Amino acid sequence: MTDQALLSLPADVDAARAKAVATFKALTFPNTRNEEWRFTSLRPLWNQSFEAVIGNERTAAGLIAELDLSETAGRRIVFLNGSFNASLTDLSSLPAGVVVRELTEADAALVGQADTFTDDYFAALNTAYYQSGVLIHAAKNIVSTEPIAIYHLVTDAGALALPRVLYIGESFSELSVIEVFAGVDDAVYLHVPFTEVLLKDEARVHHFRVQKDGNAGLHINRTASNIGRSSDLQSFTISVGARVFRNDVRVALDGEAAHATIDGLVLVHQNQLSDTHSVLDHRKPNCTSHQLHKCIVDGVGTSVFNGKIFVRQIAQKTDSYQANHNLQLSHHGMVYTKPQLEIFADDVKCSHGATVGQIDDEQLFYLKSRGLSEQQTRYLLTYGFAAQIVNALPVGSLRDRLTSEVDNFTRKRFEIEPA
Repeated sequence: MTDQALLSLPADVDAARAKAVATFKALTFPNTRNEEWRFTSLRPLWNQSFEAVIGNERTAAGLIAELDLSETAGRRIVFLNGSFNASLTDLSSLPAGVVVRELTEADAALVGQADTFTDDYFAALNTAYYQSGVLIHAAKNIVSTEPIAIYHLVTDAGALALPRVLYIGESFSELSVIEVFAGVDDAVYLHVPFTEVLLKDEARVHHFRVQKDGNAGLHINRTASNIGRSSDLQSFTISVGARVFRNDVRVALDGEAAHATIDGLVLVHQNQLSDTHSVLDHRKPNCTSHQLHKCIVDGVGTSVFNGKIFVRQIAQKTDSYQANHNLQLSHHGMVYTKPQLEIFADDVKCSHGATVGQIDDEQLFYLKSRGLSEQQTRYLLTYGFAAQIVNALPVGSLRDRLTSEVDNFTRKRFEIEPA
């Protein structure tokens, strides 16, 4: 991939974009000599050319039909190859007090408020050249438990998809959003979304991300959140697709007594690579955070996790928990894990840890002694490992679909017939 191919995209002229264009031009393409990309090679991007392509609505409609969630009827936003698509979008049942609209030049001051990706190649790429964006705004005191779905769909080989989404939750509001990323199989494309979340005091948001990009797709995500006093961010990421998936998540707990949960489940097989980098930045006292990240690796797949809990000196009484658990199903898959604590306060409770291993022999023996076969036993233990994350999802149709996804993944691994 060359910079010239990317720079052929038109850019708007507002100050934020102009600054991002300058930043992007000054940066070099990341490689494994960079510490942040040490285990994630972007070689599949080399010698590829990507550009803005008008998507195929018929193909996109088929993807939506496969993924549609019953709880989001009348609350569906669609991006097609990175651009907002009005004809596939249905907002007929938006709750009162929740506004959804395309980002305009007048919103330039809003974009980037939560962005902490300084000198980041792909964050600058999206900010400079995003094709279109959507603002979701929950007014003060509006509590909506009805989820809104955003479908990010890619239907064409060689497509460069650069969608932008901004959530704003005013004080005492509550919002639930599901972002689904999907694309056609066997098509090499580049998906670089950027999501920002701004929560005012005592606001709450449930944010779910389902990554089901095509098996040859390349997905490099940026999510930045800034949450205020006593606010609550509940974020869950489930990843099962893409040839390469890089997911960078940064949360600034910028108000006292704020809380953030950023749990995740990654399933990789064949030659897939999934890399999650996260930062929980505790900026104020009495904040709490929780992160449970689980990975199942099969074939010659690779999983990378780098999670940092950062506690500033002012952030006394911080209580933060982080764990990364990895289950290897093959002898050829690779797992790299690096949980980190960086603490400058002296009155905190922080813990982190990581495990990497195969299915426990004692558990295998116990279940086999109850009459189960070797394959059935391995299937049940693998399914149970993943189900802890999926079963916690509060949206019924999403939970059911992902339960089926996990079930199909584990059955294929151990050649168990569908139920």
